[in-house]
Amino acid sequence: KVKLPQDRHKGEILALNQSFNRMVGDMDKLIHQLKHEERQKEAIHFQMLLNQMNPHFLLNTLNTIKWIAVDQQSTQIYEISLSLGKLLEACLNSEVELVYLKDEIELVKAYVLIQKYRHSDLFDVKYDIDKGADYVLVPKLCLQPLVENAIQHGFSHMEHGGMIHIRISADGQTLNIEVEDNGIGAAVAETASNRKRKGIGIANIRTRLQLLFKQEARFEWSQSFNGTLVKMTFPMLVSVPYTEGGDSHVEAVDRGR
Repeated sequence: KVKLPQDRHKGEILALNQSFNRMVGDMDKLIHQLKHEERQKEAIHFQMLLNQMNPHFLLNTLNTIKWIAVDQQSTQIYEISLSLGKLLEACLNSEVELVYLKDEIELVKAYVLIQKYRHSDLFDVKYDIDKGADYVLVPKLCLQPLVENAIQHGFSHMEHGGMIHIRISADGQTLNIEVEDNGIGAAVAETASNRKRKGIGIANIRTRLQLLFKQEARFEWSQSFNGTLVKMTFPMLVSVPYTEGGDSHVEAVDRGR
């Protein structure tokens, strides 16, 4: 915060002092920005715990387990418990920002399995993922809220035939993610409910993308009469573990970072 005097000098000395003072000012602004971003990250971690695994979801899931246990002894109880455990473990591990794409897909499948037991044949999920993308790093729980949004709001007035299509592709230096559903769409949703389908979960993802990737990330959300489409793009970071022939370090594809 030390600044050099500017009123007692002229010429090159004055220019040097002015440049030094601008540098000090820029550094001070950067420090404040970093502190603000750290506070945002802490708030996002806490919000993820409250929002992604809210008490209502846990209660409904436990009720599902209870009634299955009453009706029949089967592997269904094990499958639901295992899926719920995966989701809880992911949420409680708040220190991890990025996870392998293959692990993120497993979390989505765990969530889908639980919701299929609750909603029977209401919906199905189709995965279209580029081969070789298993070890691309993505923000943890960036897909589950989008799937949840489609089930709870897009299919809320449907009895069957719901479809969620998850498409993930690599485009050189960029990872492209699309989550599309054939739900009731914007017009019907706004008529049937006073709230918009964009909830806290989507705002959460948008903020996390901005914190992690700055201006290099894009998040687009659009509705039509035939459903909802969410698009996310951000730098493709790959981290292949030693056991898979990698060098264990994270790198941006084609960037040499």
